[in-house]
Amino acid sequence: MAATSYSTDPHDDFTLGAPQGQVFKHFLRLLEREYLIDHRTNAFRFEEYANFRELGAIWAHEEERMVCRDEVLASLSAAATASASSLERRAANI
Repeated sequence: MAATSYSTDPHDDFTLGAPQGQVFKHFLRLLEREYLIDHRTNAFRFEEYANFRELGAIWAHEEERMVCRDEVLASLSAAATASASSLERRAANI
């Protein structure tokens, strides 16, 4: 029977087991904490800074969508009005 060797590379997606020592180290760090749940405001270290240039691009895109939507609604309204008037003319001719 061949001996199974595990990869020590923590970024190897095809390992046969967990990276050696990583699970144990994380468990020990959990035990060292006073509380198991981290109640700090930024527990996952997400940076929530706004890039105002990106916000401007998003705003411009939303404005463009609103203009396109208004144009589509206006053309649909005009088409519905024309259709209604043509139906009225047909009904008057009958």
